[in-house]
Amino acid sequence: MIRLFSRAWLLSAALAVLSGPFWPGAASMASADITVVPFFPSGEVPLDKPVWFGEMPGRPGTFVILERFEGRIALATLTEGKWVKSEFLKVAVKTEGEMGLLGIAFHPDFANNRKYYLDYNPASGGFATLIEEREADSSFTRDSGKPPRRIMRIDQGKQLNHKGGTIAFGPKDGFLYVGMGDGGESLNAQNTATLLGKFLRVDVNAPDSFQVPEDNPFVGRAGTRPEIWALGVRNPWKWSFDPVTGELWAGDVGETAREEIDRIGRGQNLGWPFREGTICQEPDSCDKAGLVGPLAELGRALASTIIGGVVYRGNPASPLYGQYFFADFATGTLWRMTPPPEGETGTFQRVLDLGWGPTSFGTDLLGNIYLTRYETGAIYRLEGADILGLAESRARKNAWEGPRVMRIRRGQSWGNAFPGERSAVEVFSPEGRKVSGFNAGGPDAVVALPEGVYFLQGKGSGFGPARLLLVE
Repeated sequence: MIRLFSRAWLLSAALAVLSGPFWPGAASMASADITVVPFFPSGEVPLDKPVWFGEMPGRPGTFVILERFEGRIALATLTEGKWVKSEFLKVAVKTEGEMGLLGIAFHPDFANNRKYYLDYNPASGGFATLIEEREADSSFTRDSGKPPRRIMRIDQGKQLNHKGGTIAFGPKDGFLYVGMGDGGESLNAQNTATLLGKFLRVDVNAPDSFQVPEDNPFVGRAGTRPEIWALGVRNPWKWSFDPVTGELWAGDVGETAREEIDRIGRGQNLGWPFREGTICQEPDSCDKAGLVGPLAELGRALASTIIGGVVYRGNPASPLYGQYFFADFATGTLWRMTPPPEGETGTFQRVLDLGWGPTSFGTDLLGNIYLTRYETGAIYRLEGADILGLAESRARKNAWEGPRVMRIRRGQSWGNAFPGERSAVEVFSPEGRKVSGFNAGGPDAVVALPEGVYFLQGKGSGFGPARLLLVE
């Protein structure tokens, strides 16, 4: 997972990237129109070793952060013009090696049932990964205090590394996916009798712990755990779903020569430890049938601790819409890649040399992209002409304020919302689907859209750049 390198090593690695040749598949031009900006004012939200950041579903302006070694879920909310940190929950975790509080996922119906799920290494009971269900209280500002429901406990053997940590619900099927590292023992990745070195898929809407979905690829196969969705991964520390396509994108941390980006599908074998990236570990190891290669691999001149990122689903009008952003912790480099067609490898492009190593990516309800900085606890947001950044609201303003964001109540007239403007306006969902259209400034029908976040794009003069719409 995360190796804490010395500053001297990081500097030499960064210089190697700047002076060395690009790996095949890497474009040579950096993106000059994107920058990273601190999200919270200096010192206002002190964080310790953050490894997860995102906006709470259905709660605009409430941000969730996982502090790894503290075992703390922290909230950051805007109160009277100032960001305030509070404690949502604290659990006792192991702090050796690559363990701690590592992942969180919110139930697809979180707004109603308040259920959320944690991935952590409990302080007692040997080395293990615990996946448990908890519930927020009615204010959504803290845990309810009810006893958690254990979903699964996975033994981690005796090694301190390769614990995975990310969990997420599939946007298409609603099942919980768990990314498990090989536990520091490479052969686990191909041993289908263990859950280590695998992606798991389970249904948590069960009266007991979980149920195995009937369409999991290894259901009914002798000697194989039915929870397995895909196998052959080393340490998928950070991964995510594309909320539009439902595709699972992962960064798998390499051993000595390659870091890789994978797009993982049902029943796939990603090949570890038979191969690292496309490098055969043994002369005949790549002859194994059915191995799936990476979308992209980065040699040691470019990266050595890959951080899987997110597909940008902010402004649908942006040329970067649908691009996959990822990074490297050791060299502090931010990359992006155009998703290639099925069966083809991708071309990736350097976006920024950050000068520091991110530990994770996050998003808010508008599709903005964030990075966590491990050693200082800072949170950064990507901003630029081609990516939704809302630079005017990044300091003490609410993320839902500013000239590019407007609020409107359901049942209000569209015409009243655009006084003095004359433009044909189209309304898009966050997924890029057109859901409505109207003439701004005219006697139009009332807003009938469900509550939620949308994008507005004017087709004539007088409207200006694309705007964000919050229907309340």
